[in-house]
Amino acid sequence: LSIERFATEDRDTTTFEAGLTRNVYAPWIRLKASVRDRIIIEAGARYEYAALEGDSEDGAIDGRDVHVPIVADAGLSYLPAETIKLSARYGRTFRYPALDEQVVYSGYGSDTFYDDLDPERGHSMVLGASYDNDMITASAAPFVIWMADEIVFDSAEFRNLNTGETIRYGATLDASYRYAVLTLGAGYDYVRAELAAGEHEGNIVPLVPAHSVTGEVRAELPLGFSVGSDARFTSSFYEGGDEANDLDMIPGRTEWGARLEWSGDFGLSTYLAARNLLDDRTPTRVYYGGWYPMPGRTYEIGARWEY
Repeated sequence: LSIERFATEDRDTTTFEAGLTRNVYAPWIRLKASVRDRIIIEAGARYEYAALEGDSEDGAIDGRDVHVPIVADAGLSYLPAETIKLSARYGRTFRYPALDEQVVYSGYGSDTFYDDLDPERGHSMVLGASYDNDMITASAAPFVIWMADEIVFDSAEFRNLNTGETIRYGATLDASYRYAVLTLGAGYDYVRAELAAGEHEGNIVPLVPAHSVTGEVRAELPLGFSVGSDARFTSSFYEGGDEANDLDMIPGRTEWGARLEWSGDFGLSTYLAARNLLDDRTPTRVYYGGWYPMPGRTYEIGARWEY
């Protein structure tokens, strides 16, 4: 990330220059074995070495920090019939500090590099059940994720610290129906995200909508054409920084799009897509009353060639 600040809007005079670099090396191994044709065992592990370096002409964000997370997971799948699959999986998970969490480069005398932040770490458990035949596909996956050392802004020290703990549990449901040239699909996600420690323990985690509903329809047309439409609704959420859940929730958002595709010979395909046809600009990110702008209606045309 290259950073430049200027004295005026015309950008003639540079007042600050800096750079941030993150290099990540991640060897991993994955094993999979079948037992009696109906039981599948999987396991994996990954070691990562991530080095973040900051450099600026005034020395304000000069610094270096290294994160070395090690994660692993294991899963078991059982196939009682050709159309049915049952599964269970456990894994360790982590998240690196984002650049703007570990480094302040907004100016006003606050520029600094935090070399004492650690990755967030946690545990995840997922159960799964799916059914799939020539016409119908359906799946359900309840889950729970517990995270510790979450990075939160400490208003007393006026900086980010590894002091947060959260627990998320819910389920993902998906289904689709295929008949002749028509495909219908629908999905529903539910997540209950709670603060698991601190002054606001038990409150809802800001920025996390509890409900998400999707729908899709697609039809194959003659001469290589296909047409489809999809919609997504996400429910309301608390804005960033409102761990007390005192403020009004940000309303839900509905996004509807459509797509026309054509596939020809020689691996060539083209498409015309329209997104957010309802022009719903309700933001998905709001921090301390500041709304990040969302695009209105957008249109896209493209082509792809595969060989």
